[in-house]
Amino acid sequence: MSEKKVLLGTILSFLSLLLFLLIAFGVLNGALIYLDSVILTFVYTLRNPLLTQIMYFTSFLGGGFLLLLAVFTALVFYKKNHKREAVLFFFIVFSGFAINNIIKYLLKVARPDIDPLFSIDFYAFPSGHAMNSLIFYGLLSYFTFHFTKNRGLSVLTAILSTILILLVGFSRLYLGVHYPSDVLAGFAVGFWWLSTAILIDKTRVFYKLFEGRSSRLK
Repeated sequence: MSEKKVLLGTILSFLSLLLFLLIAFGVLNGALIYLDSVILTFVYTLRNPLLTQIMYFTSFLGGGFLLLLAVFTALVFYKKNHKREAVLFFFIVFSGFAINNIIKYLLKVARPDIDPLFSIDFYAFPSGHAMNSLIFYGLLSYFTFHFTKNRGLSVLTAILSTILILLVGFSRLYLGVHYPSDVLAGFAVGFWWLSTAILIDKTRVFYKLFEGRSSRLK
């Protein structure tokens, strides 16, 4: 990873964390409740039986199911002799779930009570489905390029992943279990953790290479 990429990664990590903190501040002081409610009420006007079934399935693709997929993906990497990547993938996804639950427990933000289609006992902010889907599908896009170096395939994977991530976020609004601020915060903190974890890993590799080159020049 070049110095420019390290700098860019650092900036993106900082900006995504800043966005999350701003949203969290707005939620905790009640500044976003009106906007959240207006958007949620509009989304409810789109409800119909067929779309509801689609949204249930889409939401499933961003839930605990991702933990099983993460284990399977890590095992595939390991079997293909990509042990470092297997550990990295497993660690980023599972720690993402842990970080999300810790934040929820600390902030204790209630879920919407505006006509939800089902109830969830745990706290809402930030959306775990939004955060974890961004981390998991974002990692798939990252490793697709890492392993193949095929720009066309990587771009296609990134586009499909982005669409799926956004649909998962929308499904949580549609089903009435999250406010828009929950979902947006989930995306922000998910991107922060994804970019930060990759940055730490790549920076470590970058400086190892740099030190190796320096020692050969002496």
